[in-house]
Amino acid sequence: MRRSVIILIASLALLAVLMPPAWALDEVAIHEIQYTADLSGVSPQVGRTITTGGIVTARYADGYVLQEPMSGPWTGIFVADTINRPPVGSFTVLSAVVAEEAGWTILHSVESLTVINIGNALPQPLMLRAPDLAVGSPTAEQFEGVLVSLSKSTVTSVDAPSNTWQVRDSTGLDATVGNRAGYAYAPQPGSDLASVQGIVFSANGAYRVEPRNDSDIVPIAPQPSITGIVNLERTELRAGIVVELSGLSSPAVTKSDGAYTIESVPPGTYTIRAFAPGYLSAERQGVQILPGHTIQLPPLTLVGGDANGDNRINISDLTIVGSNFGQCPPGDMWADLTKDGCVNLSDLVLVGQNFGRQGPLPW
Repeated sequence: MRRSVIILIASLALLAVLMPPAWALDEVAIHEIQYTADLSGVSPQVGRTITTGGIVTARYADGYVLQEPMSGPWTGIFVADTINRPPVGSFTVLSAVVAEEAGWTILHSVESLTVINIGNALPQPLMLRAPDLAVGSPTAEQFEGVLVSLSKSTVTSVDAPSNTWQVRDSTGLDATVGNRAGYAYAPQPGSDLASVQGIVFSANGAYRVEPRNDSDIVPIAPQPSITGIVNLERTELRAGIVVELSGLSSPAVTKSDGAYTIESVPPGTYTIRAFAPGYLSAERQGVQILPGHTIQLPPLTLVGGDANGDNRINISDLTIVGSNFGQCPPGDMWADLTKDGCVNLSDLVLVGQNFGRQGPLPW
């Protein structure tokens, strides 16, 4: 009995070698389906029912994409199949018909499908530039169905009727991005992107990248700005007040209306400080800057009376203003706190009402 079982097992093993499973018959690699030297781009396998396999790299409502594990040209293909839904990352073998649809090589009419395993790492996206996908490019055809990535670019236009948009990279040329997957990202002209990934689709010689979801689109968040207004006590002059942020080398200077803007502030927590000759400085601590969030600080009025610029108002300042009182212009320019060309009651009042105070004052 034992001898009979051993013979049966050996016979089954030999049969498995001589008669491979159905999905292994007529097996053709994706590269063999896609590669062609024909300028028309038509697959040499068109019209045949073949068996092929690869890792599922993307799923869309109308099908999914298979790609060979090693990333490269001619290694991906779209399967027009709404019945089967193999998971992304699964190694899948199927039998289907090779066809050309508006110059786009696809598989359709899936006869059989087997998911061999799941959880495979996806092929690394091929790094492309906009010219690689331009109409008439001699290289564009080889990227059909391949997972690719466009590097840093800027959205240049949006075509709502066709559900596509254009990005321009460092070459100065545009590439087309589609929304076959129905992601939520809403492109706006002028928006900068760190990268756009997706599958290359084509139709009548026009190529586009189809992101699989929102994570395939990586925007560059604009660096925020800080804005506000600074006034000076007892004067309408507001230009030239310095507003600086801790850790940044380029301060802002107020305009004639007291408005200032500190642009392109890296995210972080800062202390902001404002100062002007004749006035005590003021500062605001713990100003938190978040990515993409421009903030407006509350209006500020600087306290006047600091004639000698030591950030405190005391007898020294009173002496300077008093010794120049009534002079137009004064012998000591610092005595004219209000910058009206004369040392008068306004300057004396500033020193008197703020006597004893020192900066920096809270903002």
